[in-house]
Amino acid sequence: MSAIVDVYGHNVLSANGSEWRRFRKILSPQFNEENNQLVWRETLDQTQSMLKIWLDRQGNSSAGQAVAHDLMQLSLHIISKAGFGVRMAWRDKDEHETVPVGHTFSYRGALEGVLTNIYWVALLPKWLLSNSPFRWQRDALRCKMEWGDYMTELYESKKSGSEPSCGDGMDLMGALIRDMPLPKSSMAESLSVSEILGNTFILLLAGHESTANSIHCSLLYLALHPHQQKLLQKDIDNIFAERPVSSWNFQTDMPKLSSGIAGAVLNEELRLMAPLLFLLKRSDDDQVLSIEGTNYTLPRNSPIMLCTAAAHRNPAYWPSKDTKNPYNDLENFHPERWLVSDDSSLLFQPQRNTYFPFSSGARSCLGRRFAHTEVMAALATIFKDYSVELALDNLASEAELKNLDTAARNKLWELAAKKAREKMGDVRQVLTLKMKDQEVPLRFVKRGE
Repeated sequence: MSAIVDVYGHNVLSANGSEWRRFRKILSPQFNEENNQLVWRETLDQTQSMLKIWLDRQGNSSAGQAVAHDLMQLSLHIISKAGFGVRMAWRDKDEHETVPVGHTFSYRGALEGVLTNIYWVALLPKWLLSNSPFRWQRDALRCKMEWGDYMTELYESKKSGSEPSCGDGMDLMGALIRDMPLPKSSMAESLSVSEILGNTFILLLAGHESTANSIHCSLLYLALHPHQQKLLQKDIDNIFAERPVSSWNFQTDMPKLSSGIAGAVLNEELRLMAPLLFLLKRSDDDQVLSIEGTNYTLPRNSPIMLCTAAAHRNPAYWPSKDTKNPYNDLENFHPERWLVSDDSSLLFQPQRNTYFPFSSGARSCLGRRFAHTEVMAALATIFKDYSVELALDNLASEAELKNLDTAARNKLWELAAKKAREKMGDVRQVLTLKMKDQEVPLRFVKRGE
């Protein structure tokens, strides 16, 4: 099942045994706190640029924002610069993007084409896609080849030294290219080109789509729960006061965000909408499971699928505000369940192996801290000066809204909230779990407006 991501070659997600250990040993040192500081700074800068585009697009009208596409751009910009040294400029979604000589798709367009159609490009042979009567399937193949060309060009430039390693942060492709001091008796000294491209692809994928989805769902939940949004803003004010974003400090500010309402918001979003519906595991040895008093033997090498949605909603393991109906409560967004006490600097710690949005054990996500830093920095930048609300523009004009009394306006809001919740409940998993229809109109306004 995980071989679906072997589009360009074997990688740290699909590999097993000594091959996986080799990939992991090469990549692990790159995910350190020094490089997470670069992720912090890059996220602050990129999020401010994104906000400017949102507000310029919104102008003085009440037009609602549909943000999913922009958040995918945001996350791609951050992993491209922080992980690979490729700086990507912001553009509005309707702007034309320059395509380099020798390519028919832009870097961004090629990658988006591969991610959107990954099942087709992974499962169907090249000859079938190239002769397909459907243009989108032919374009999907073209995007796969184009993005492979982009990565090959980057590989060649780094290998030849014409493209220097990132001086201000991690260089994931450079780490894959460089010979590592690994024991010859157990591991190869360097990776093949296909292994380098395969790992580059999976790291971009893992650092792109799932993080963007987490930021998007956090914004939607906060728009649906204005009270919790105000708690988040109060906590952000306590941390940053009147300091400008340029003075925010990773070492001192990030721990406060992570242990406060911002961390609780992300934890609760991941509890409800984990990146993967199932985690794939395998038993190393015979294991005895006790289920309702009966023992069962799980044979060695049995495939195991852990269901995150079920584990994350099991009332045996989670604080519930509704003791009469804990199942219903655990379907709802309550970041407060993670707060041990009002003045505590520690969040609720779930029992081991009951909460695993980033997997668990030896194969837990390499980029967990990377993603956590990105989401914290993005939420803090947005909610320091702005609030997010459901846009009612498709339900009533601006003039009509101004003439409505509070009761009528609240009825419209409830209708918009119902539609948003329906979309959030209609999900699919292609590579990661996300809403089928992601475009829920949102508006960003100065706090207090």
